Amino acid sequence: MLIARSSPECHLYIELHPCACGETKLDARHRLLSFEAGLGAVYEGLCPRCRVQRQFEFLLNPEIPPGDKFGSSKASEIIDAGQYLAVADDAAKRVPADVTGLNDDERRAASWWMNRAVNALEEVIKAIPSGTDTVPE
Repeated sequence: MLIARSSPECHLYIELHPCACGETKLDARHRLLSFEAGLGAVYEGLCPRCRVQRQFEFLLNPEIPPGDKFGSSKASEIIDAGQYLAVADDAAKRVPADVTGLNDDERRAASWWMNRAVNALEEVIKAIPSGTDTVPE
């Protein structure tokens, strides 16, 4: 079973694993369940493009991360550092270099994207083993 550290990590995992039709979005309902190994979350819903039923089950790590972080103190077991780096890059590119002309909604969106980029970069750093300065292949 997939071991996730937070709801944002579950959502990102779903986003990174598109439907067979290529759709990355899923308006999923979720519910918490008690599995033999611990507390779990099940996300399920219909693909908005092809209408196929999709379901993801996660065992939740008992260490709860702060706020909207992807994870706790340990590296992810379901999303690798390269994927997190790509997420950070994509999110940062969505924020204009000069935000002075943005309205309030655009500023909130830019702040959300930049926060996502920073949180994803923090996950890359967690994947670097102690005593080294690079992420393993």
